[in-house]
Amino acid sequence: MFDIIKITLTGIVSYIVTYTQPTDNPIEVLGYAFVLDTFFSLLADIIGNNRSIRLKNVLVSLSCLAMYVIIILFVYLIGERLGDEDDSLFFIRMLTYSFSYFYLTNVIRNMRRLAPQNTALVFLDYFIGLQIAKRLPELGTFLTKAQKENEEKEIQ
Repeated sequence: MFDIIKITLTGIVSYIVTYTQPTDNPIEVLGYAFVLDTFFSLLADIIGNNRSIRLKNVLVSLSCLAMYVIIILFVYLIGERLGDEDDSLFFIRMLTYSFSYFYLTNVIRNMRRLAPQNTALVFLDYFIGLQIAKRLPELGTFLTKAQKENEEKEIQ
């Protein structure tokens, strides 16, 4: 009985892996990014924060990776079923770049925790982390104020 279940599960997994073969490279890239991110996250906890390895961080990272993989697989499934396999693979590539970007920003942030005085890491964290996005609420306030001033000038 156990052999039948094992053979059935092996067949199902083999079918899924074969069916989703065109998405192997993006998933592999995300796997590399996940390993790098998890490594530096654990290193930052151990060395930078003097804490022990927390399983919660690893599980959160693993759940994010699983979510990314599921999104990629569903995009491929939908695109393939609708006859737009090339377009879905292009979209998967863009998603992979986006997910990899977020992994990269987290890696750089963790590296900066390990070496806070390293100017190259400070610059990369500022530049790649898009710290300018934190100023966007101030930009919105400025634009609203400028628009009101322009409207008042037009009324006068």
